[in-house]
Amino acid sequence: MPSTDDHQQNATTTIPNSSSSSRFTYRLAASFCGKQHGFNPSAMFYTFSSTTNNRRLSGQPLEKHLARPKARIPSGQDACFVSPLGDSGVALGLADGVGGWADQGIDPADFAHGLCERMAAESERFAQDQKEMAWPPDLPRRILQNAYDDLAEDDSVKGGGSTACLGVVDWWGRMTAANLGDSGFTHIRLPNLHHVSPHQTHAFNTPYQLSQIPAKVRRQMIEFGGRGPLGDQPRDAAVSTHTLQHGDIVIFATDGVWDNLFENEILDLVAGECKHFGVMKDSSASSVNTKALVSATKDRDIYPQYADQKLKRDDRSLQAAIATSIVQASKVAGENEKRDGPFAKAVQKAYPYESWHGGKADDISVVVLIALEEGKIDAASAKL
Repeated sequence: MPSTDDHQQNATTTIPNSSSSSRFTYRLAASFCGKQHGFNPSAMFYTFSSTTNNRRLSGQPLEKHLARPKARIPSGQDACFVSPLGDSGVALGLADGVGGWADQGIDPADFAHGLCERMAAESERFAQDQKEMAWPPDLPRRILQNAYDDLAEDDSVKGGGSTACLGVVDWWGRMTAANLGDSGFTHIRLPNLHHVSPHQTHAFNTPYQLSQIPAKVRRQMIEFGGRGPLGDQPRDAAVSTHTLQHGDIVIFATDGVWDNLFENEILDLVAGECKHFGVMKDSSASSVNTKALVSATKDRDIYPQYADQKLKRDDRSLQAAIATSIVQASKVAGENEKRDGPFAKAVQKAYPYESWHGGKADDISVVVLIALEEGKIDAASAKL
């Protein structure tokens, strides 16, 4: 499988001026479904562009995210966000709350939603504080660290933990991503998978995870011994850099997707939506129809907020159609007791004597980004 040259940089990443490199714009969408919810593809999504209607997804303002948990998106213990970095680019990401904290009387959603709220706030704050057109090479990891530190100081969050995956994208098509745990992202350059982020695990079904461990739990660990909650740090997140091209699609998702859909199935879903919208002619097409891409990714001005409505397939933008199709397919696969998905295959490999079959019902969150080169947009518009 082709891949970008992923590496951790040791120098500041300088953003070139527009005369030396192509400038990009981005179209984004997020879709989600909690394990306890039925999925409504007409309502459980939001769309964004890189210039308008950027907003956070994980719920209420910071001081109210626990006071009004019912106002959160119905993503269960998952959370996600899309945020501007001022005039510098776009940030996006998600977190998957560790369900085991419920045994301690702690809502695992509090940590995940609180972390996403703070990652969005840190993204905006960083952009506002930057005086020079340069990004640290590990910017998403720094955002994660600051968000984690801020969350640790919030007395209203009694404890918890989550995985985390986030990316920052500048206007010149460069993306830097940080992944901690078994959420992750895939970079699609039609008709191929260009890159899939590796998962970070300590052992089978034991992903890296950030934790906020209450004093009571720490005392129990000292008194009774044994292994307590895992406590990885933001510095443990894997950082990689990627160069986007016109028409590239990047999909961030929690393990509710990766445990239930194989990589080729995700690619088929994306290709199917692109063919439906006329963006690619067939499964082997190596270039995109820019005119169709521009039309398909335009905002439809639909912000359903879980409204009781029925949308036709073409009422959604391409990015929303991709996000909702992945969530829907993951939901169906997770509830299928006969079809063995990636998680079942992994169980059978790790524990060959276990009789595990079927999907893995879980919370699901997906954020989709589509890159458009502005020069090609202008050329396509001139032909209209």
